[in-house]
Amino acid sequence: MNFNLDDSAPRYIYKAMADHITRRIESGELQPRQPLPAERRLADEYGVSLGTARRATELLRERGLVVTLRSKGTYITDPNEQADQTHIGATTYGITVTQEHRTGPVIPDFALSHGVAVDPTIEKRYTAEEPRAFSPTTTRMVLEEACRKVGLDARGASLMWLGAQALYRLESAPLVVRIARTMDHWARTVKEVNVARWLAELDFPAAELFAVGQQPLSVSGHPVSFWRFIHGSPATPDHAGDFGKSLSRLHHLPAPTDFDLPRLDILGRVETRVERASVPDADKDMLLARCRELRDEIAKLEFPLAATVIHGAAHINVMIDAGRLVLIDFENVAWGQPEWDLAVAATDHLTAGWRATRQYADFTDAYGFDVTSWDGFHTLRAAHEITMTTRIMHKIDHSLDFAQEYQRRIQLIRTGEAGRPRRPC
Repeated sequence: MNFNLDDSAPRYIYKAMADHITRRIESGELQPRQPLPAERRLADEYGVSLGTARRATELLRERGLVVTLRSKGTYITDPNEQADQTHIGATTYGITVTQEHRTGPVIPDFALSHGVAVDPTIEKRYTAEEPRAFSPTTTRMVLEEACRKVGLDARGASLMWLGAQALYRLESAPLVVRIARTMDHWARTVKEVNVARWLAELDFPAAELFAVGQQPLSVSGHPVSFWRFIHGSPATPDHAGDFGKSLSRLHHLPAPTDFDLPRLDILGRVETRVERASVPDADKDMLLARCRELRDEIAKLEFPLAATVIHGAAHINVMIDAGRLVLIDFENVAWGQPEWDLAVAATDHLTAGWRATRQYADFTDAYGFDVTSWDGFHTLRAAHEITMTTRIMHKIDHSLDFAQEYQRRIQLIRTGEAGRPRRPC
């Protein structure tokens, strides 16, 4: 049967597929507490791509119909249990949602084996009446509960950012509340809190925790932390000298002794982004193959500098507050080679064209080492060029600008034209 949609229906294959699976769950064909068929099996069953099956599964999670348990798979939830929790075996996980990922538009006369179509009543039932997404509505509820726990007033709080995390600025106190998407981010949030405390003890200019007692908190399935609001502005390329001094000081700090940092995995998150992205398989195959090549090359590098604490993304996480440069966002802090932090800054100059020659010279003079003089730099540069491309993969359905810039970056990787400037996204 042909896959037909009326003009008012959402024009996405994955929604129709999710609607059909929803009906199978509601009819009892798929039983609560039983595993949902694997995404690859669903893709074969419905005659769609693996990416489409993955998006459909994410929508089912958004509706609260399934929950994915680490190392166990995806299970159908039991409607008779609490709405925000699913109990399978001895493990309890909060149901959380990803709303960022979408697949491509419906192809006219596209045929699915079940002849399914989008059902607007299902979408209304699971999104209008019971919103479960990581959205302004749901994150504000988490914010209010978190503030109640620590005696803060959430009234009048403004949403500053909603992406991998939700950031709220309180009106009642000079602080920012950070809410992570899922408890999968718990260890990372704990690390961010530990790093902030460690830097504060060393009097290093960086983002500071707001004193509310023990942090982070677990609130309705989300890690929550509280940070002092920084009354400043983002650093500009003209602050390259200050940035070089700050990075040098960070790299020369003694290692923390009361907590462990993860080892730097330069391409770990890159490969995950590629595998989950709604991009052509040819792009995925090329990028993953290139990642494998780069892993082999990185393993053979002889680094001139000693391993130390690195920031991982300092080039985009610096602010100027009261005339001094402040490092923020410790999500990527790790133990590894400082050449990576330096190579990121160099690639921003040589590949992206985001720093002028004078500004990059200010950076290297202040730091005391120019990583481009090392013969292993080209390998780290290639790794960061892939990182720059995969960071915008999940946004290509958000706007034409993102889609065009992604196509531009992927083509530059294919052709090896590394020196052509990228557009900021």
